[in-house]
Amino acid sequence: MTIRLFAIAAGAVVALGTPAAAQNWYGQINAGANVSGEVDIDASLTDGTDTISDSGSFDLDRGLFLSGAIGRDNGRFRVEGEVLYTRSDVEDTVLQDGSDEYDLGDIETTQAAVMLNVLVDLGSGGRVTPYIGAGIGFGATRFEAPELDEDEVKTGLTWQLKAGVAFAISDRVTFDLGYRYLRGPTFEVDYNEAGFGYSLEAEPTSHVVTAGIRFAF
Repeated sequence: MTIRLFAIAAGAVVALGTPAAAQNWYGQINAGANVSGEVDIDASLTDGTDTISDSGSFDLDRGLFLSGAIGRDNGRFRVEGEVLYTRSDVEDTVLQDGSDEYDLGDIETTQAAVMLNVLVDLGSGGRVTPYIGAGIGFGATRFEAPELDEDEVKTGLTWQLKAGVAFAISDRVTFDLGYRYLRGPTFEVDYNEAGFGYSLEAEPTSHVVTAGIRFAF
C-alpha cells in the first residue's frame, strides 16, 4: 500500500512539472537530531518457569541524524537519491505482565537506508521556498540489547514524509531547515536456550529535525 501511494504521488508530481523548466543537478548534506520517536515492541520472554508477554510503545531518546543526497531540480519538483543514518537509545524498556516485570536494560537502535525522494517546491520561486515530499527505500535496523546479549541487523522497507523551508543564499547555494517522519524496517528475532528464551518484534519511528546545505552543480 505504501509503495502504491508513493507511485501515485510521484506520478502526479511529474505530471505537474513544466517540460521547458531548467534541469539542475545538486548535492545536499544534512545534520540534525531525532527529537522524538518510539519503538513499538511486541515481546515474549521466558526465564526459568516464568513467562512474560507484553507489547507497547517505548520512547526514543534524542539521537543523531546524518544524510547526504544527490538530486535533479526542474524548478518545480525535485527527485533525489539519499543515504541516511540515525541512532538513538530506547528509554525505560521494562516488560510488564500483571505483577511480573523484566527490565530489558539499555537498548540502542541504529538505522541506515538508501532512499528515493520526490519533493515539491511550493510558492512563487523567491528566495524563501517551502517544500513537501516523501521517500521510500531499503534500510537496515540494528538492535543492540546487552542485557539480552542481542546485537543483530534486520533489513527491509523504509519510508519517510518530509517538509521544510529552503533559503536561497546565492544562485548555487541554499540553506535548508527540514522535518521528516521516518519509519524503519521491523526488527524480528527469536532466541532459545535451556531455561531462557525470548521472541521480540520491534518497529522504530522517528521525528527528525535537520539543517542542511544544498549546492547546485
